[in-house]
Amino acid sequence: TNFCAEEQAEAKQRGISVYDVCNEKVADVNPGSTPILFHPFLFGTNVQATARANFFGVTGWHTRAHFLRAIYEGVVFSHLNHVEKLRSAGAQMDSARLTGGGARSQLWSQMFADVLQLPIEIPEGGEIGARGAAMCAGIGIGAYSDFAHAVGQAVHVERRHEPNPSAVPAYRTRYAEYQNLLEVLRDSWNRLSKMSS
Repeated sequence: TNFCAEEQAEAKQRGISVYDVCNEKVADVNPGSTPILFHPFLFGTNVQATARANFFGVTGWHTRAHFLRAIYEGVVFSHLNHVEKLRSAGAQMDSARLTGGGARSQLWSQMFADVLQLPIEIPEGGEIGARGAAMCAGIGIGAYSDFAHAVGQAVHVERRHEPNPSAVPAYRTRYAEYQNLLEVLRDSWNRLSKMSS
């Protein structure tokens, strides 16, 4: 909560959401215009048990907006890492659905579409996890015949974001370096983990 204290104060003063303030700042920084990369492993990751969050490529001229863009991109790159693992295991997907906080942001949702190179669908309403549990219960009691029936009845798409092909080169370059750093940092993460034991 302290990280975006200035943005929270600005949002309160302007009578808008703090997410809208952050989105405005992120939109002011073009993809590829900053070398900052962020690994969003604040609470761990399945990339490596000892991996931790970090910013890489920071210089003195970077602003909060640059850090915010790096955070947005880092979260999306982490999802791309998982999508690539699914694809390499044979999963095929022609779209993806985004829910939760990031889905409230048009900018972040578009970033997901551009980076994943998939149409991103945002379902109507909130509490999608609870809705999923309710659909499972509905299947269990016979209200729905199967998952496809439940989804067809209970989930409706509010908006859809199509990938922007012109955004691909900048994100592809940044993601390649994001992945490279995952490999480079493995030994350091292991050593740092031993220091904190």
